[in-house]
Amino acid sequence: MCFAVIPVAFRHQNNESLVLFICDVFVLCYHPVEDPAVADHTDPEQWRFYVLPVVGPNVAVTPKELAAANARVIRTGKQSVCQRRPGTLERGLRGRPPVAPLTLSELSVDVSKTLILG
Repeated sequence: MCFAVIPVAFRHQNNESLVLFICDVFVLCYHPVEDPAVADHTDPEQWRFYVLPVVGPNVAVTPKELAAANARVIRTGKQSVCQRRPGTLERGLRGRPPVAPLTLSELSVDVSKTLILG
């Protein structure tokens, strides 16, 4: 299982203009329950959420990855993604701090601010 992080620049569907999408965090959602007898995708408590800031020391997409993804978007006009596996996030991605998954009840604006501001 891996997540797809969409870059901040993409082409608008109706024309050729480049549209910028700016956000503070990416929230990657993961449903780890694999047993079909137990799995309930409508149960919010079975989901885990990884909150990754757009900037800062625990950035979701490095400037180099973002530049490459944006270049592909501009060159091809198609979406580009960066993959993130839950296990990799929990161990720490390329020297960055580990990202602990959160439950729905743990998600808050304060958690997001802490991740962004450090």
